Amino acid sequence: ENASIEILRDVFRYGVYFGVLIEGQFSSYLKKLPIERCKIIGKGEAGLVYAFDFSYFDGTNNYLLDYGGYPEAFKNLYIAYKNRTNKIGNLEYKWQPLIPSKELFPICVKYDISNTDYSVPPLISVVGDIYDLDEYKSLNKAKTIRDNYSIIGIKIPTLNNGNVDDFAVSDDMVDATTAQLDQELPDYIGYAVFPGMDCNLMKASSPTDTTVDTVANATKNIFTSLGFADALFGLSNDTSASLKYSTKVDEQELFPIYRQIESFFNYRLKIKYKEKMTLKILNLSWYNITDVLGYYKDQVSLGSPLLTILPVILGFSQLEAYNMAEANIDIWDVFNTWKAPLSSYNSTTEDVGASTKKDEDVSEAGDRSRDHK
Repeated sequence: ENASIEILRDVFRYGVYFGVLIEGQFSSYLKKLPIERCKIIGKGEAGLVYAFDFSYFDGTNNYLLDYGGYPEAFKNLYIAYKNRTNKIGNLEYKWQPLIPSKELFPICVKYDISNTDYSVPPLISVVGDIYDLDEYKSLNKAKTIRDNYSIIGIKIPTLNNGNVDDFAVSDDMVDATTAQLDQELPDYIGYAVFPGMDCNLMKASSPTDTTVDTVANATKNIFTSLGFADALFGLSNDTSASLKYSTKVDEQELFPIYRQIESFFNYRLKIKYKEKMTLKILNLSWYNITDVLGYYKDQVSLGSPLLTILPVILGFSQLEAYNMAEANIDIWDVFNTWKAPLSSYNSTTEDVGASTKKDEDVSEAGDRSRDHK
């Protein structure tokens, strides 16, 4: 589970994941390989096949090979590189292929498998919008600070003798007044002296200013570029039905990656257990788990042999589900001592009530009513 989460994180961050399965005495784990040292060279039964640049270990005196957690097969491939053997097409000898075998289990998961020449991170389109958002935040902050600035105009009166240069207040009085203002006024309020001219309080903004919230718009643009519903992040009030189908579109980008992970582990299980075990990753996400659970529950109620899938959807392993079943039957005898509550699955009486309508069957008024509960 942890390995799959790491794979998904790297695929959506870099567009591709390269690694090798390391089997220890008590556990197994995936060792991630540097992307810049890997090159996809084809496709195989276990998925994408790639070569590794073994010049990565040059100058380390085999320290990395011996103690870096790499599989034993890497040592033989490094020798092949140093001896200039095992050449792949027009590639240099340093590119040695990591072919799946009993001793080596490489894995490559790519977001866009239609193009194996290079990888483009699926979320790369949002980078420009993130820079725009940061710039808009800076501009918004600068505007907010600017709008708080004011200027006080100080009028120096003149005498009524017809001479505009005869002031009714002495220079010393003006200096004393401005010195007092320097001490009392906050940083965002200034003043100016205007001899004999009328003046008023001047502000950097007007109370009637109408501005557009560029930060909010830039934030919404980020999720638009990603293809995500901004309602997931509280940025809009979309109805539950529109939000549901928006997330379904996003999930379709995830499920093909599940199939690649399946191919790798099923190939590994086939080698180790001779097709006695197989792995199936359900098309689950945090946003569709309720729908998937309801779907399988309906199939079980019709007699389909899918009952063991229900605990898996709820987050329990098959071993945990088996142990709980044994405890329920042999220890607590729950089927004879506990009575299941009435529901549409085990009763047809009027006490049960009608089943909840599906989102697509709810009217617009009903949808609004749901959203305001």
